[in-house]
Amino acid sequence: MDLSAIGATMLSILVVAIVILLILAALVYTGRITQKGPHGRRPR
Repeated sequence: MDLSAIGATMLSILVVAIVILLILAALVYTGRITQKGPHGRRPR
């Protein structure tokens, strides 16, 4: 109900969204590296 609580929840949601975007970008980046790599290993 307090503005501080609302701000904290919005900040936590933003942090979670940023972390998810970073993880997705890292997965895509590693996927591209493994595809270009000499070894035919598939990313987990």
